Amino acid sequence: MTEISHWAARHGFRFYCFHNNRHLTHVPQGIVGANQYANELASSTALFIPSHNRLTVMDDNRRRKLAFIADAVYGLEGLAYEVLGFNGKPNEDARYMDYKATRQILEKQPHRPQSGVGDTSRTGTVKSPTQPTEPIVKPQLTLPSAVASYLQKMYASANNILEYGSGGSTILASEMKKKRIFTVENDLEWAARMRRYIAQKPHPSPAIIHTVDTGPTGAWARP
Repeated sequence: MTEISHWAARHGFRFYCFHNNRHLTHVPQGIVGANQYANELASSTALFIPSHNRLTVMDDNRRRKLAFIADAVYGLEGLAYEVLGFNGKPNEDARYMDYKATRQILEKQPHRPQSGVGDTSRTGTVKSPTQPTEPIVKPQLTLPSAVASYLQKMYASANNILEYGSGGSTILASEMKKKRIFTVENDLEWAARMRRYIAQKPHPSPAIIHTVDTGPTGAWARP
């Protein structure tokens, strides 16, 4: 390994990490939990990446390709962040982390918008299932004008917004630029409606709606 590392260094590469490690255990497999004692490294893949000097002179397109391979193939998100940090584009590494955070939240959502989901208004009135081709009416703010103005001012000055309950305020935030919005919603049908509205029209900062199943809900998502 030392000789390989020296050779790689002379050719503009540096050792980054081991990948796909396989360990060997001498404990008989008939013993419960034998694999917990697999401490001896049997095989591994050594990953070498361009040195810092090479990353500095690489063009942006090559660095993006390297970042994509690091993330998509090897799951090395930290390496992708580091590589993008060498790009000339301002804050590209930060935008990557924002993207990863959003993806992780989306993947953990237990409920996704589906076609034919019945729409339940915040007054408790149940409407007939809405076809996927029908546009969803924009949810409106139901706050007094003074409160709505104050909310808009606070959202405009924030970078990260966390809401408990979705609606007009969620759309207000989604229509602003460079925001990260997370909303917790326990009315599953209302959440589906909100997601469909956000999806049907491009928003500068589309909110991530995380659903929590608290059982049947009444008006304004009261359990």
